[in-house]
Amino acid sequence: MYGVHFSKPAITAITDKLIPKLEEWKKRPLESIYPFVYLDAIHYKVREEGHYISKAFYTVLGGGG
Repeated sequence: MYGVHFSKPAITAITDKLIPKLEEWKKRPLESIYPFVYLDAIHYKVREEGHYISKAFYTVLGGGG
C-alpha cells in the first residue's frame, strides 16, 4: 500500500526484540486507581453580530481519583 516492503528475516528480527518487551509490559504491576479525563466537543452554527459562525460547545468529564 505504501510501497514499503520488509523481508521475512527482518520481520522476525523485529518481533524477536519486541515480544520480550511486550511480555514484560503485560506483567507489570497495576495501580489500583487510574484517573481519566474525557473531552468532547460539538460544533453549532450560531448567529453572532449578524453573521453565522461555528462555535464549539465542550463536555469535560473526569474521575478515578
